[in-house]
Amino acid sequence: ILPQFMQTTAWQQEKLNTQLASWAELRHDNLLYAKQSYTGGTTCFFPHSFVEPYPEFYAAVARFSRRAEQFFSGFSFARVTFNHPSLYFKGLAEVTEMLAEIAAKELTETALTVAEDEFLKDMMDLPMYCGTYPYLGWINKVYFDPNMMIEPDFIVADVHTQPTDLGGTPVGRVLHVGTGKVNLGVFLASAPNAEYAPVAFVGPVMSYYQTITKDFFRYTDAEWAENVHSGAVPDRPDWVNSYLADARGTRRKAGRELPGARFSDVGHGPAAVPRHFQVWPNYPNPFNPTTTIRYYLPEAGLVRVRIHDTLGREVAVLLDETQVAGRHQLQWDARDMPSGIYFCQVKTTAARQILKVTLLK
Repeated sequence: ILPQFMQTTAWQQEKLNTQLASWAELRHDNLLYAKQSYTGGTTCFFPHSFVEPYPEFYAAVARFSRRAEQFFSGFSFARVTFNHPSLYFKGLAEVTEMLAEIAAKELTETALTVAEDEFLKDMMDLPMYCGTYPYLGWINKVYFDPNMMIEPDFIVADVHTQPTDLGGTPVGRVLHVGTGKVNLGVFLASAPNAEYAPVAFVGPVMSYYQTITKDFFRYTDAEWAENVHSGAVPDRPDWVNSYLADARGTRRKAGRELPGARFSDVGHGPAAVPRHFQVWPNYPNPFNPTTTIRYYLPEAGLVRVRIHDTLGREVAVLLDETQVAGRHQLQWDARDMPSGIYFCQVKTTAARQILKVTLLK
């Protein structure tokens, strides 16, 4: 189950902000990473780290990296400024594979291994003072050129042009999207390397802007970067107001919001527990050969978990027994089944839910 803060409207809109900021950089053909900044003069200590629990995302990046590693291993380069591409993708695969494992354990609050705990601690190490460079730790493996980690990268891209208005009068409006300075995010979550005790985590959050110019004026990166440095940037979209305070820490005026619920409580009270029967997406999916199925029972009762193929035939019975109320999980080992799409039915006396699962061998 996702941490409570990730079930809120504010979190979903923060993800929307990040996705659009990444999209702006993608349109500009840049790597999709924000830069971390630290104030110099004091020593640093990072007792805990938290991985946003999206295991499917990290697993997908790892699979891509392994393919890229294999592809580039067949090439030789006369000049390689930094890593050979195959070595870079090898390191990125190792990092994201570990992140996928940790993220999956965070969802079920499973204890980390010693190696996973040490991995989190080794994310970033500063040799002397905060803000010094180079940073040490596996964070360097995420960047093809680690020097880019400290370089400001304020970019802008023109994504749509309106030559005339509805009446045919030339207007030359140009829609731009861009990125600016990172914001400071504070999130309350269960620390995986502290027996899942609630801890406040602090980290950078990307910023996204959009603006319309007239008379076919198009910003260059240099012009946009100058605006960012001088503060001459447009207002942020109003939907960031659900999670972002102003420069003085004051809550912003309410803006547009996605459908959802707010969460303002702290701790692990009743608001953190589902009220109704619920089945979460299995992980991993696609899978080979095992996948985990997780569900919540609001009250004790008979539970039947069955697997059917695309023709509706029952191919496996995973569970048929009475269980107590609460969260439950089980695994399906499909090593003897052919690749394909299957349907997992989780049924109680009062409700049922069906998952579409994909076995790839």
